[in-house]
This record gives sequence, structure tokens and C-alpha cells, in this order.
Amino acid sequence: MSTTLERIAERAPDATAPRPRSVYECIVAVAGEMAREGIAKTRNNAQQGYKFRGIDEVMNALAPMLAKYKLLILPRVLSRESVERVTQKGGTLFYVTVECEFDFVSAEDGSKHTVKTYGEAMDSADKATNKAMSAAYKYAAFQTFCIPTEGDNDADAHTHEVSSSRPQAAQPPRPDMGTVGKEPAAGTVENPGTLPPGVIRILDYRLNGEWHEILVPDAHGGTMKLSTKFAATGLAAEAAYQNEEPVRISWEPKKNGRPGEGYLKNVAIYEEEPF
Repeated sequence: MSTTLERIAERAPDATAPRPRSVYECIVAVAGEMAREGIAKTRNNAQQGYKFRGIDEVMNALAPMLAKYKLLILPRVLSRESVERVTQKGGTLFYVTVECEFDFVSAEDGSKHTVKTYGEAMDSADKATNKAMSAAYKYAAFQTFCIPTEGDNDADAHTHEVSSSRPQAAQPPRPDMGTVGKEPAAGTVENPGTLPPGVIRILDYRLNGEWHEILVPDAHGGTMKLSTKFAATGLAAEAAYQNEEPVRISWEPKKNGRPGEGYLKNVAIYEEEPF
């Protein structure tokens, strides 16, 4: 008899074991942690002058909390719309809108709550959809866990200016960069010689025959002219200039060349928020 009772007791639920948390209890627990920790505004949109929280900050802050309280966030894209737009400088931008659902699931009892958000982003290449999904995820997290925020989404940390149908005011002429094989125009090169370290912006771009030419700031407060015949490198430089994107550049001086000129070897777009 005692053996039978012991077996029954072993199969009976342990009254002292903690009850599995529902998805709403998990959300409340994560929200409580985030209310204490917060997410600092470490990103900056220099063009419009505001600080914001990027997708990386959201991921870094949420990941340990989601693991601690066994809460899953499972994304699902319901629809995607892509439109080509033109910048004021004539470049092409891909404007993408995604409609997403995120299932918040408790790994303890399997309960689920679904949140729907939209994400919008612009990009000159193939990252607009990724950026839009990042924006949708970020704001689903902000609103679900009540994390205070302000400012625009990090899909456009560098604001793109889209042309309108209204006539645009005449733009002042760009500085003459001279022509490859001739002396550069006066005033375009001052204290030339090296580029500043890190990320820079392309000041001007010209196609001169088969040569792609760009004007960039040098390390002494002046400018340098770099040129290349490689179409891929030149087109990358043109896109970065049109979209006002920061870049990292590799180059080499011209043999027997004039000060302030060099060969452009590579242009890499500086990505602030890969996702």
C-alpha cells in the first residue's frame, strides 16, 4: 500500500513548483526591467539635429531580458511595398514599406500575443527592406514594453531629400575640379597631401570621359581630387555623393602627380546600423 501511495505522490504535480508565466506576465517582467535600465540615446542624426535609439541598442538591451524571462519575439512579414524615388541631386532611392506582425510567445506555457507594426526606410542599394524591418521591430518593442523614445527611426539616420514636382531654385555652381592631365583650377586644393582618418563625405563628383573624379576633404582643411577608371568604384562614389552617405576611402598618390591628386582605389559606404 505504501509503495502505491508513493508512486501516486511522485506523479502528482509539485505544489511548491513555480507556476509557468503567461506571455503577459513575461511582457510585464521585461517592461519592469527596461523601466529601470532604459535605453540611452547614443545615435545622432547630424542633418536634422536629434539623438535617437538605434536597432543595435534595442537588441543589446532586450536580448538578456528576453532570455531571462523566456520570452520569444517571432517576426512575420505580411506585405512589402517598394517605390523608386529621386533625390534632389538626381540619384535613385528605394522607398520600402513593410507590414509586420510579431508574435510574443511565452516559452513557459506557450501563450502568445501578436503585435502588428509598420516599418519604412529608404536606401540607394539593397538594404531598404532590412532597414524597414528593423524599424518595425524597434517600434514594436518600444510600444509593447513602454520604452520611452523620440525622434525618427534609424532607417534614415542620414536624411534623404526627395525631389518634388515644384520647380527648384537654381543651385549655385559647384567648384571646378579641373581636368585630369591639366593643372587643377585655382583654389580647389589647399595644403593637400593626405586624407583625414576614418569616415568622410564626398564633396563633389564628376564624370570626365572615362574617368570618375571626386573631390574630398584632406587632413589639413583643404581638398583633394581623386580619380578612377573602374566603373564599379566610380559608380559607388557617385551614389555616395548623390545620397550624402559617409564613406571610407582607399587611395594612392599619382606617380609624378601634382600635390592634391591621387587614384581612387575603393569606396565603402559606412553602415551605422547593420541588421
